Amino acid sequence: MSIQEAARTMSRGRISSLIVVDDHGNPAGIVTDRDLREKVVARGRDVRGPVKDIMTLPLVRVDVKDYCFEAVLKMIKHNIHHILVIRDGRLSGVLTNHDLMMLQGTSPLSFAKDVESQTSVEGLVPVASKINRVVGLLSRKAPRRATSPRSSPS
Repeated sequence: MSIQEAARTMSRGRISSLIVVDDHGNPAGIVTDRDLREKVVARGRDVRGPVKDIMTLPLVRVDVKDYCFEAVLKMIKHNIHHILVIRDGRLSGVLTNHDLMMLQGTSPLSFAKDVESQTSVEGLVPVASKINRVVGLLSRKAPRRATSPRSSPS
């Protein structure tokens, strides 16, 4: 698939990522809106090139049985907005930062920035109350609404 075909598919499906799969249907990489902006548009790359040339590796994954909090921590650690959800060793879907925002009403990735921006312990008080409210939500299992692989074609 070309970069342009991938972008068209994402646009048509109103999705922010595509999973690139190998010949056996296993996830080989991911292409996101960010990849299109930073690796194609910003660099003036030829959109006729193969999508595999711009896909992001390595893939960061969580198991469908993991808690949302584990997904959030991995997303923060790797500075990503999409994480693969695996069930029984196979791709089950993609969990996005947007999915997590909808789950709890605020971006979990913003917490790290909120904490880092504080210059005093007193500044952490409002951040701590915000975190405490969300921890209960994140202690739940990952939402079943993770984007299905059909929504993220390769």
